[in-house]
Parts: sequence; C-alpha cells; structure tokens
Amino acid sequence: MADEYVALMKSLILGNPKMMDVAVPADMRQGLHQDDVARRGWAFSATEALELVGRQDMVLIDLREKAEKERHGSIPASLLARL
Repeated sequence: MADEYVALMKSLILGNPKMMDVAVPADMRQGLHQDDVARRGWAFSATEALELVGRQDMVLIDLREKAEKERHGSIPASLLARL
C-alpha cells in the first residue's frame, strides 16, 4: 500500500509546496524525536489512552480530521482539535 501511494504521488508531478525550503529545516529542529517522547512516557497506545479517560489530571486531544471522527466515532471526554 505504501508503494502504491509513493507511485501515485510521483505520477502527479507536483512542485514543492511554497516555503518548503524553510519549513523542512524548521521541522527537523523543533519538538522531540518519537523515541524521546516514548522514553518520557508521553506516548500512549489507543488502549492505554482509553484507560485514561475520565482522569482529572489528564486531557485527551483528538487530532483526527472531522470526517474520520464522524466515521469512527468520538473518544468520550476528549477534545477535538480543529486544525
């Protein structure tokens, strides 16, 4: 499936997005690597996240797009981030 996606994107012959030369280096310097996030205990599986629902010291933020949320349902007590 990933190979099909790569082939499709290559076949579109799209130009680079505006500001790509600025955005990519900035993205590479910002935030933490996924391994660092996991090591700090900030990453949760879906099962682990659902077990946290309702805790007073925890807020779950749903980053899915609206269509995906509508298709699969909402996470109880989560906040939907509108990007």
